[in-house]
Amino acid sequence: MNKSILILIAFLGSAKLSHAAVLVSQSETAPVDNIIREATDFSNGNLNWNGYGTTASTWRDAGQSFLAPSDFSLEAFTFRLASFGTQAQGADITVSIFETNTAGEAMQNGTLLSTQQGALPETLISGQYVTFALDDAVVLSQGKYYTVMLHFDERGGDSTAANRRQIMFSIGSFTDDPLGAGASYWLASDPFTSYSKGNTIMTSYFQGSVIPEPSTMGLLIGTGLLLFRLGRIHSKRMAGQS
Repeated sequence: MNKSILILIAFLGSAKLSHAAVLVSQSETAPVDNIIREATDFSNGNLNWNGYGTTASTWRDAGQSFLAPSDFSLEAFTFRLASFGTQAQGADITVSIFETNTAGEAMQNGTLLSTQQGALPETLISGQYVTFALDDAVVLSQGKYYTVMLHFDERGGDSTAANRRQIMFSIGSFTDDPLGAGASYWLASDPFTSYSKGNTIMTSYFQGSVIPEPSTMGLLIGTGLLLFRLGRIHSKRMAGQS
């Protein structure tokens, strides 16, 4: 199966937007399996994801961009939860995934690849890692930039800090580019028609499965067919000797 077929399968899956669901969970430890990109430090403060009040800035999406180091299928991503307002617990959310050609290209000029819905856990715990597992994995291409954006579907709570529909994610301090050159957090406020680029990156982990090169896939298929044929020949010989 070549890359074009895999992309077609992913497109057909992401077309079922109204049925796609994001499974959101939390853990005391960061993920370690199938990591494609990760930024592990969380010593540089917090980033607000808002869904409360009545002003534009209090209904604000937040997200993180990264450079795809290879062709791979994005299956989940994780951020570190620094703190939260009580109205965030159990709130309905939407995850959007955008593709852009450069690190600085805003999402309104890019391509929306997938939109999937879910809900935050009914009980959140500060200091834990929140994982968003995609119901429909999204195929990404090497050398492209991608941004996952989080949106509260409705406002909730009031301006009281403890009662807000608000999540504060950890951000880190990095001397290298763990998510790719120019990767950063992004923000968008009501009415969500323009996006602004941050100057650092969130503590984040992106998980998935690398898509083999066509030559590698062909070799695997060819080896499998050869083994199958040798097995059949061996079986026929054994049957002839019995």
